[in-house]
Amino acid sequence: MMHYLLGKHDFYKIIKENGDVSLTSFNMDGTLEWGRKIALPSSFIKVSMKPGSETTALIFCEHGGQLSFHIHSTESRIVSSLKFDVQLVGQPSTMSRHQILYG
Repeated sequence: MMHYLLGKHDFYKIIKENGDVSLTSFNMDGTLEWGRKIALPSSFIKVSMKPGSETTALIFCEHGGQLSFHIHSTESRIVSSLKFDVQLVGQPSTMSRHQILYG
C-alpha cells in the first residue's frame, strides 16, 4: 500500500518555506545516490480518528511512519462519490532529511 501511495519510483522532495530549504530522500528501492534506503511498513500499528474530526483517520505504521486519510467530496452539493486526501504526516526515523537554514 505504501508503494502505491508514494509511487513506484524513488524521489527527492524539496520544500522551501520561510527562506529555509529542506531536502528529503524517499529512497524505497535504493536507487538514489543520497539518502538511506528506507524500509516500508508491512503492517499498521494503530488506526484511529483524528481528535476533533469526523472525516480524518490517522494510521500509525511500524518504523515510525504516520498517514492521514481525509475523506471528502470535491463538490459543494451532495454527490455519491468521495475522494481521499492522503498525506504523510509522520516520517520514519530512518528517512534522510537535510535542512538548509537561511536568515
